[in-house]
Amino acid sequence: MAHANSANVVQRLDAYLERSGNQHLFIWVDLRGNNHLQRSISMMDNIISHVDRWRQFIFIPDSMFPIDRFLLRIEHRAAPNLELFSLSLGAESRKLPPSDQYTGSPSFEPLILRGGAPQLTTLWFDTSVRRHLPPSSNITTLHIKKDDSAVYFTFPPSLSILNLTTLTLDGEHHGSYMLVTTAPASITTPNLTTLRICNQCIHSGLKNWRAPLLETLILERARFGEIAEAPETSMPGKYSFPNLRALVMIDNEPCSRLSAIVLTHLTSSIKELIISDSRRRPPNGYTLVTELFNYEYTNQGWPRLQEITLNIRSLDQRDPEFLVRCMQTRCQVSHPTLKLDSGLLKIWMIKHRLCLLELGYLCEIEPLASSNSTIPIHWPADLHDGPFYKLFDRLETLNVPKYSFEE
Repeated sequence: MAHANSANVVQRLDAYLERSGNQHLFIWVDLRGNNHLQRSISMMDNIISHVDRWRQFIFIPDSMFPIDRFLLRIEHRAAPNLELFSLSLGAESRKLPPSDQYTGSPSFEPLILRGGAPQLTTLWFDTSVRRHLPPSSNITTLHIKKDDSAVYFTFPPSLSILNLTTLTLDGEHHGSYMLVTTAPASITTPNLTTLRICNQCIHSGLKNWRAPLLETLILERARFGEIAEAPETSMPGKYSFPNLRALVMIDNEPCSRLSAIVLTHLTSSIKELIISDSRRRPPNGYTLVTELFNYEYTNQGWPRLQEITLNIRSLDQRDPEFLVRCMQTRCQVSHPTLKLDSGLLKIWMIKHRLCLLELGYLCEIEPLASSNSTIPIHWPADLHDGPFYKLFDRLETLNVPKYSFEE
């Protein structure tokens, strides 16, 4: 990992590049806050001269760096050993020509590293990158994050041509900008097994997504847009993910009755449901649970559901009666295991013993292991390969804390 603020850092990088011989290179360059433009240019020129040894390349330029020069220098280069490529132009993207200004979906036609990158399987970029992407024919893991310069981001139809197994679409935490997942008539990702949608509004595009091998769907800090179809007309014959096994919901906003019905139908084959919420005050995970389970249709959905994990920070403010109501209809469809924090169960046993016992008749109650500090969530292990994975914990890892309670 390199910053150009110190001449010593640049000298050590030069020495490392020279001593490492033919070894593969893991390069992370972050120029934000850098005040030495010429030093940055010289450092990047040296790094580019070793492009044939890149194995992982992560680059975040600052606002002064001439990004067009960098893109031009690697346009026709080959990176035969490159496995992971990440580029974030950020504010620098505003200096690109008007013809390159971002207006919608990215193009996966390669405009850099056109000499080839046959080993490249992991691609991370934000929407500032626009069309400046490397060859993507072998990409299996893709992370797209919306940057501040993009007003909107439409669902990219060109995803259908990729052989993705893992996809993350990450929108905006604050403000009115959204990463919009409205799709055309149908988008197919035939090999996709894990889909993570963060910080965006879930529109009807998810209903038009065909992913026959999808196993895990993660909705994180998502908002559920209204869908202009009545339940009785939107459900019969509509698509659901046939191979889906797990639905994970993390810090999501409440959903309407119709949104709950549509979501339940789309995910009807799940065996595991995880709801995690860090908020103490409504709207929080308690609200979402009641919305998902208190409707007649949603209770008749999820016929294969075997395990429910509730990792909700505000549950100590509630009694288990709301779960009794949720499970009364659910137990007619399946008899799932309900996982809750062991400390919460002790509190409820003291304060709401009879209600908790009634809940135990409706489902199997199992305490979450107190030794675990995080909630286990299905996430591909290959994303954690290489020396930089810990630095990407807020982008790609899923370390969801387990909320514990004391008497």
